[in-house]
Amino acid sequence: MLCRSPPRGFTTLIRRHFSVAGPALVHSAEGVLVAASSVEVPVGKSADGDAASIAPAPGSSLSTAVPSKGYIAALKRLLPLLRAFFLENGQ
Repeated sequence: MLCRSPPRGFTTLIRRHFSVAGPALVHSAEGVLVAASSVEVPVGKSADGDAASIAPAPGSSLSTAVPSKGYIAALKRLLPLLRAFFLENGQ
């Protein structure tokens, strides 16, 4: 069953969470794009395949799986919005 409004306190909880986690989210997204841009997929391996892998940035918690082309494209479109919201608005 869908509710028409969120439970009491939910909106405050979400705002508080993203005010703390927002900059880290932007940083992680940037790390994924940097890592993915430096990947050379071996011949016979797909960027969506399990066999290809990349090394995560030092201190990163990123997995070593190569993100799909669709994921990278979506992240490239989303990152400017995330930066504007979380970094430029002082979130």
